[in-house]
Amino acid sequence: MTTEKVTKDSVFTVEQLAAHNKPDDLWIAVDGKGQNGLLYDITEYTEVHPGGVQILRGVGGTNATTAFHDVGHSEDAYDTLRTFLVGTLDHVETRIRPTFKSTVLPPTPSSTHSGFYALLAIGPAGLKQPTGVLCMIVAAKFLWPDLVTMTVFTGAIAAVSSFWQGVMLSSAAIGVGLWVVGGEITKSLDMAKTLRRYPPVIKPTKALRGPPRIAAPRASTLDAVNFRPLILTERTRLTVNTHKFILQAQDGQALQGLPPGQHLQLRAEVDNAIVTRSYTPTFVDTQLARVELVIKIYAAGKMGNHLLHLPLGALVDVRGPGGAFKNYHRFLCTDLAMIAGGTGITPMWQVIRTICGNPEDETRITLLYVNRTQGDILLRDEISSLAAQFPNKLKVHYFVSDEQDPGWIGECGRITAQRLALLLPPVSKTAKYLVCGPDPMVKQVTQDLVGLGCHTPKTFKHATDQVFVF
Repeated sequence: MTTEKVTKDSVFTVEQLAAHNKPDDLWIAVDGKGQNGLLYDITEYTEVHPGGVQILRGVGGTNATTAFHDVGHSEDAYDTLRTFLVGTLDHVETRIRPTFKSTVLPPTPSSTHSGFYALLAIGPAGLKQPTGVLCMIVAAKFLWPDLVTMTVFTGAIAAVSSFWQGVMLSSAAIGVGLWVVGGEITKSLDMAKTLRRYPPVIKPTKALRGPPRIAAPRASTLDAVNFRPLILTERTRLTVNTHKFILQAQDGQALQGLPPGQHLQLRAEVDNAIVTRSYTPTFVDTQLARVELVIKIYAAGKMGNHLLHLPLGALVDVRGPGGAFKNYHRFLCTDLAMIAGGTGITPMWQVIRTICGNPEDETRITLLYVNRTQGDILLRDEISSLAAQFPNKLKVHYFVSDEQDPGWIGECGRITAQRLALLLPPVSKTAKYLVCGPDPMVKQVTQDLVGLGCHTPKTFKHATDQVFVF
């Protein structure tokens, strides 16, 4: 344990946090709502942590925010964590924004004189003719009025014949035209008027006809952090101890789709205590804004029995999505093996639907699905239908552990290492394995997969792991 004198207002550096990484002195940082890097001394909690002591020791002395939230902890876990608060982490990020200083270019000569400069320039081209002389005199008159008087101007005209006087007048008209054109050209080339000379927002000089008005999008129901209420609208019995529950969004609210492999958290007050449980929906209907959950009811299961006896029309607090299986894509692997038991089929079913529903996804799925009796097999018709529709994508092997089940002609008994080696694709870098079901089954299957040559499942899971346990 640490000997430092700390309070909940104490502030620590990253280096100080890193020093608390020993079994008898273990701290972690977890970002909270609106606060970064809340520090917790979890030394006394490691031995009673449901996930095991090694998980916590693996993140000791570090910022464990991602690992903590990816697991999908319950509200009880958050409440427990708060009791170990010792301070905050001094690692506020400062973003330095680049500063820009505009340099205004000096203005070019006035466009009023630019036309006369043009006349002065074209004068030498006709210097041997009276026209050229006239152009130069006219330009000089406007540029230097004190130098060129009307006497000089009229004397120059009188010195030529009437023919050339006509030519001079027409030339003067042409010169005026060139003066106007030259001025406009000079304005367009005025380098002082760059983008920096204009205001940030230029208001249109006339009203613009915009696009048709579109109704505001409906508010989304699900939130990954905050619980939102859904309405329990349907409850259907599927097997002796398994039911399907339909949760509906309230009027005017939308329901976004759920990424494959993600779960939702349900919260309820049972026997004067807050209970939180995670379930993977078998289907999310975004059109009707409702969620379908398949839940096995255990005698001591608080949430399952609460939903079983909850009246239709009652509200259920839900948040999500959550879970470490994120960002599935069709290039994740070439062969995907799934080993499921009981309601552990629900996350598998999401991934199966995603792969079979994408014509460009060529991933090959092999599903081993074990239940106690054939009557306990969930989604059997739906799974078998997809297997018949996509024989090159989905192969299914149903197992029944009760070998006395009458009428069953499929696989019997438990899923052993020999059956894994026989029915699943060979272990390779392009093959991945998903496991979900009762804890004893999951433990035995993962051990058997490691014995066949797979990597040991990681403490902090990621969809790219060779063996992923939901």
